[in-house]
Amino acid sequence: MRNFTIYLALLLCLFAGKMMAQETFEDKAKAISDKIESVTKQEKATLKTEVDAVNKELEAGTITDKQADEKKLQLAEMRAKNIETKVNEYETELRDLVQQKVDGKLQDDGKRSYTFRWNVKNDSIKRKHKGESRTTSQFVFAFGANNLVTDGAAGPFRL
Repeated sequence: MRNFTIYLALLLCLFAGKMMAQETFEDKAKAISDKIESVTKQEKATLKTEVDAVNKELEAGTITDKQADEKKLQLAEMRAKNIETKVNEYETELRDLVQQKVDGKLQDDGKRSYTFRWNVKNDSIKRKHKGESRTTSQFVFAFGANNLVTDGAAGPFRL
């Protein structure tokens, strides 16, 4: 029973924290962009099913190729208009959100970041780098001409 009480209290704290949390500007903008994306995906999926139905009619022979193309074009235009109108609504909502942010009507999310620094004043602990660096970032071009020095004497590679 004690464990149940602890888990229940922990669960309630988590839900209370989630409900009390304010949505930030970024969260709201992300939600609007997700809505726009879902609308376009939904309309494209609907268009695909409608085009498949037209293709089945064409295969069945109930319509001609020209009629099928016209029907597909009409469906595509209709779906494009649907996407445009729905996306325009969400774009105006996004513009209003940005304007509220610019005007200062949206409150800060209240998140603060704290940094802790530990300054070490003992020089023996700090390591100072003295001397020349062992690695460099220079470009090196090398060319070997050993056969030229020996006047073509016997070597491992002969032509």
